[in-house]
Amino acid sequence: MEVFADSQNLYKKFDNLGWSKHTNQRIASSEKDAIQLLKIIGKGKLINSAENVFLELCEFVDARIRSSEETTAPFIIGVAGSVASGKSTFSRKLKELLERPFRGLLVDIVSTDGFLFPNSYLASNNLMERKGFPESYNIKSLIKFLSEVKKGKSEVLAPIYSHLLYDVISSEKTKVKNPDVLILEGINVLQKNQGSDKNNLEQALDFFDFSIYIDAEEEYLRDWFTSRFFLLRREASKDKKAYLNKLAALSDDEAKSIAKTIWENINLKNLNENILPTRERADLVVKKNKDHKINEIWLRNI
Repeated sequence: MEVFADSQNLYKKFDNLGWSKHTNQRIASSEKDAIQLLKIIGKGKLINSAENVFLELCEFVDARIRSSEETTAPFIIGVAGSVASGKSTFSRKLKELLERPFRGLLVDIVSTDGFLFPNSYLASNNLMERKGFPESYNIKSLIKFLSEVKKGKSEVLAPIYSHLLYDVISSEKTKVKNPDVLILEGINVLQKNQGSDKNNLEQALDFFDFSIYIDAEEEYLRDWFTSRFFLLRREASKDKKAYLNKLAALSDDEAKSIAKTIWENINLKNLNENILPTRERADLVVKKNKDHKINEIWLRNI
């Protein structure tokens, strides 16, 4: 497999076959046996090649975790990418594989959505149309959370965000109890502090032991966002408290028009200005096809 260097010489780029060869050269025999166990799922069916790439990616991350010099502090992985890029699904799959019995790792996932300022704050500061942009996050709270986790505090609380309510749930918290691995996923995890927090010397990315950026063509991201918008709209139609309940009576064409406006005026703008520029800070870039399957992996040159 040919290995490509990007224009800034930051990464080596692999297709699926090239990545398989690369990881197989670095994984010990005992771990290769473990991969074979993972390849058999459900009724004994072998997983497809795209899933195999994810398993090998998981093994690569696992090897990074086990080679870390920090043996007591939680290993923190940042997972970044656009709105609707599949960060949450990717993080859940990574957690599931890292927690398999033969690895014995305890993994927690936290989304930076919970560190958005509440809608009441955003509304009073004319920031509702800037939700998801750097100034809409409570960065001080996020940094404090990461600092406490990294110090090995026995229990750290993280705020929870509801996409159905479109707001932070003040009455609920996620308990992070000194895991082996913390996966922090969000559109802003690789961003440097801006606005009122620009003078804060600590950045979220300073706490990461490894970082991943989920990447895809803009047209795919737009379509994935539209599909998610319609899914949330259907769920919201059953709950009058849901933020999108007011759109339940609209026709599909009207709803699609609103999704298009949100994407172009907010999400695409945020992607181009604040999210995509952080891709070059990632240790690993995962490129996805229209069907969400991985088709290319960029590994940062050491």
